[in-house]
Amino acid sequence: MSEPPNEMVADLDALISKTFTVRLLGRDRKVKPISTEVFFGVTAALSKLSALNGKTDFKQKELVQAYYDVFQTVVDPISWADIEAMTSAQCAALLQVIIDSVSGKIYAANEKKKTLMPPPIQ
Repeated sequence: MSEPPNEMVADLDALISKTFTVRLLGRDRKVKPISTEVFFGVTAALSKLSALNGKTDFKQKELVQAYYDVFQTVVDPISWADIEAMTSAQCAALLQVIIDSVSGKIYAANEKKKTLMPPPIQ
């Protein structure tokens, strides 16, 4: 006797990264696919950023450096000056986009939007 098919829990094919674009500070920026090597660098940078989270005595330069270490590996182009010009909400949103791209969540959400959109009116 065969069992009924299970509901899909995760689409691991969605983890195959593709370059996508974000608009930041009036410019389009490419968010590049994250290779395994880059992933470890991003993970280390995220760890440093997380360590700053509970501190009250950190310097602004430390925070900018932590964001720069994460962003510069995957966002093209981005500079130190760009990060200094970003609001905390923009930094948090870009960080979330990068995390979602690593987990495949951003790609799965885009695919879902494509399937939910009605066909164009002719």
